[in-house]
Amino acid sequence: MKANKSAAKILKEYLTVRDEVENFEEFDAVKLDETLGRFSMDLRRDDGSHYKVNSLESIRHGLNRYLKSPPFNKKIDIVKEQKNRHCVKDSSFADGNTCTCFMAVLAGAKKDGKRKTCCTTLSSQMLT
Repeated sequence: MKANKSAAKILKEYLTVRDEVENFEEFDAVKLDETLGRFSMDLRRDDGSHYKVNSLESIRHGLNRYLKSPPFNKKIDIVKEQKNRHCVKDSSFADGNTCTCFMAVLAGAKKDGKRKTCCTTLSSQMLT
């Protein structure tokens, strides 16, 4: 699916800009959790502005589908279920950085007026 590959491309570009190894598909659960936590906090549009909530969620879900699809077939779930706005940890993740950071970014986006909209365009450049 195109959205999954786009989400993966955004993360790979982020890792490249930070001079980190870009093959996140091969990361163990702990390294992936740490990387996605930082990625969630640093993610920006080309113009430096924050993404809207539904764009953030689309990227997150796209990465989850990408990692679960062949040839990677990861068993972990980076999205994790949310119950009453609290994240239920996937036992594969060490301390839940991904979920904690993502929820903080969503709260900030909502505070900044970046609420859900019906149409959004994803960008591929992040500022650190």
